[in-house]
Amino acid sequence: MNILLNRQKELRSIWWVAVFFLVLAAFTFPLILVSQQFNWEISIHQQAILVVLTTIICQAIRKKPMSELVGKATPDLLKNALLGFAAGALLMLVPALFLLQSEKFIGSRVAATCPL
Repeated sequence: MNILLNRQKELRSIWWVAVFFLVLAAFTFPLILVSQQFNWEISIHQQAILVVLTTIICQAIRKKPMSELVGKATPDLLKNALLGFAAGALLMLVPALFLLQSEKFIGSRVAATCPL
């Protein structure tokens, strides 16, 4: 049994996780040093671009298609994506409305008991 390779003589998945983090670190550490030197902050958008770039590089090293990660573009993909966006929005909207209503209720009770 080989700790590095599977039966198809490919690198085991857990090692690809290590490769991903090594590639990410290879980009991140110099970027952190440069950002400290020039006193600017690395935005969340730049971090996301860095992760996507690392993902693309690792897929290229593995010689696997990107569709392995994101799925193939099919008509069902758009339908399911829209359904997922709607469900996600609803899952965020319901608690937000609940909190908004409870804040109004609690706020009105506090205002009624506050002598100011």
